[in-house]
Amino acid sequence: MRTGERLRMEGREEGREEGREEGRQEAAVESAQRALLNVMRVRFGAPPEWVEAKILAADAETLHGWITLAAAAPNLDAVFSPA
Repeated sequence: MRTGERLRMEGREEGREEGREEGRQEAAVESAQRALLNVMRVRFGAPPEWVEAKILAADAETLHGWITLAAAAPNLDAVFSPA
């Protein structure tokens, strides 16, 4: 195999792997968003738009922190404005 072909094939494989990793990260965020919204609905009823907007804009780490807070928080404000 010629060097140019080999480099193109390596580049394609690298691009595929990066795409798979991005897909996994997006799936993790979407899963955490669904989990948090479910916890919110069960604990506090339908979340207001501002809560949904914060959830949809957050990264996975932030979402997981909010899930933990929501499990014991007395209200929505305690989740998003912890003391």
